[in-house]
Amino acid sequence: MEVKKILHSLSKKFKNINFHIRKEKKKDLSASIILGIKKSKYNSIVVMDGDLQHDPKYLPNIFDIYNKNKPDFLICVRDFKKRRGLSILRYFASLALILVVNTLLHKKTSDPMSGFFIFKKKLFY
Repeated sequence: MEVKKILHSLSKKFKNINFHIRKEKKKDLSASIILGIKKSKYNSIVVMDGDLQHDPKYLPNIFDIYNKNKPDFLICVRDFKKRRGLSILRYFASLALILVVNTLLHKKTSDPMSGFFIFKKKLFY
């Protein structure tokens, strides 16, 4: 099914879901995220890659943690054991990147390039 049709279906079923399709020829994830943040009417923003590396079924749990602990920013991590949505090449590239980031920053992080996070909109402005 075409993405646009899926989004239309979801927005009819869930009235609080809106979507915007950028028409520019150049694909730019950052520009799409910024547009979504600017168009949002809510105080909390969820960013989630659409490649299913993060399972949407965890959204209720994420909201519960976010609302209970009240952080400014909450980053979700992928379960690399399941390799969900990752080709073997991207899987090893992600693991290599984690090793490089941890070595350079002298910190332990499990997913520095996570495409799944929630934050307070006021942090954006």
